Amino acid sequence: MIYSYDDIRHAITNAIESGKIGQPVSIRIHLQRADNEQTPSSLIEILLTLVESAIGSRPATLMAQSEDSARQLSLLFQYHSGQTAFLTAGAGQANQPSFHLVLVGNHGIVCLQGTDVLEIVESSQPENRPAILPLIEQSLSQSAAVSL
Repeated sequence: MIYSYDDIRHAITNAIESGKIGQPVSIRIHLQRADNEQTPSSLIEILLTLVESAIGSRPATLMAQSEDSARQLSLLFQYHSGQTAFLTAGAGQANQPSFHLVLVGNHGIVCLQGTDVLEIVESSQPENRPAILPLIEQSLSQSAAVSL
């Protein structure tokens, strides 16, 4: 299925506002691009806007891991109130693009997945936020979690 960025944000907002899932506890997003037009870091910045719409606050800590080729990046965020977000973004290594989102609440779950994610990354721009890229680099270089 093809999801636009706005479709995904709307699904997250509806699930939370309707009470369908209760309070968000965890979110997992995996985005894989077949092309390498964008870096995994730039894809992560876009995914963070989805996480912020689900969790509604800024994270307390960040742990980053990347493979040697730097074509895949994984981040674990922990929040002051106990929520977690796990994001993985890759570019240029898959035969076809894919998108998977699992939002876990204390009363239910929302799952979205699709194979065409072109609209997600082309129609969305990261909102103004503190620069995350230096913190990702710091976590990668130290192989440790960093405070945000």
